[in-house]
Amino acid sequence: MINRYGPWMDTNVVVPLTGSSTDRCKVIFDYWLEADALQQAAASIEPGIAHSSSSSSSRNGKSLRGVVDLAMRSEFVSSSLASSHQVQEEDIALCQAVQLGLQEPSYGVGRYAPGPEAPMYHFHTMYYEAMLRALEAER
Repeated sequence: MINRYGPWMDTNVVVPLTGSSTDRCKVIFDYWLEADALQQAAASIEPGIAHSSSSSSSRNGKSLRGVVDLAMRSEFVSSSLASSHQVQEEDIALCQAVQLGLQEPSYGVGRYAPGPEAPMYHFHTMYYEAMLRALEAER
């Protein structure tokens, strides 16, 4: 999954755990920050900093690693990552609760709920149609 919030982008990659049942996985979270926002975050720690285009430090600028290190110390980056971590933890708890519910004997599959699941239905319909077109193209 890819999420985009302002200058931030994060990805959640779900990896099935090998050697276990189909209901076990791990999720890898990665984060990206637009270059301008990264530069601003670093400048909040060390005003006047400029990023050098080379990988080593120059007289007037810092390497990208140096800019990232400074940005990681900024309030903007640390509070953004803390907020994201909290949301990820809440998402994990919700997903675990849903998975437990799906295992209950009283759960049965059914149609999509017309209101709240309309976007999911639309996406699955588009995906299904795309797969059909791809199969027909192979024939």
